Amino acid sequence: MDLEVESEVWNKWGDMCMSCGSCAMVCPTCYCYGIEENADLSFTQATKQRFLYSCNLVDFASVAGDHNFRPEPHIRLKYRYYHQFRGFVEAFNQSLCVGCNRCGVACLAGINPKAVIDDLNETERRGTSRSPATTSTGNPS
Repeated sequence: MDLEVESEVWNKWGDMCMSCGSCAMVCPTCYCYGIEENADLSFTQATKQRFLYSCNLVDFASVAGDHNFRPEPHIRLKYRYYHQFRGFVEAFNQSLCVGCNRCGVACLAGINPKAVIDDLNETERRGTSRSPATTSTGNPS
């Protein structure tokens, strides 16, 4: 299964995703976090707090200049699956997903990893996925 492939599957499941982050909050292996720093106006006291975050949240990939690298839900969902099922495997030779389906149970939209991966595998089996270098007609760009 090639998680980098351009597929209508990502749009299908991404359109359902509410970008609420419930999946990450219950995942035992998700480790994305944010840092919030606050200083009082006298600059005599400051706090720095680390908190659990999620790559599915709208502002996770926001940077200076009001640019967002992953503005759409299907792009964020694809990134989460890539990270859980392929990126970590390539870096550390093991999947982050332990198969507990806590994310699927917590998901308000009813998205679960098995259904998404089954859908990707079926689409790949039918040959209806497109690689990023292929146009919608199937011809190289």
